[in-house]
Amino acid sequence: MKKVTVLRLSGCKYCGLLIERLHDKGIKYTSIDANVHNTLADEVEDLIETTEYPIVILHSNKSKPTYLFRALDMSDIGVKDVGVATKVGFTSVKAMVEYILNT
Repeated sequence: MKKVTVLRLSGCKYCGLLIERLHDKGIKYTSIDANVHNTLADEVEDLIETTEYPIVILHSNKSKPTYLFRALDMSDIGVKDVGVATKVGFTSVKAMVEYILNT
């Protein structure tokens, strides 16, 4: 079973949409407000080299963590190894949720 953690910004419409879709699909997750936990948010942003939100961290017993983030443009799309994690960008929240469901 994978663990899903959502790093979100208060007032971010894409973050709200992601939370809504996770609820609709019955996906359990932990939500962390980046405005409250700004040191953690800064560390994650530095690690995966993005400031685009929401950021989803997928953990499973079988693989290294995967960071999903909403990308603003196509230059951030794709899969890239970052340290001991994998970084995957999406242009839509729907695509992020589908990836979570099918991984």
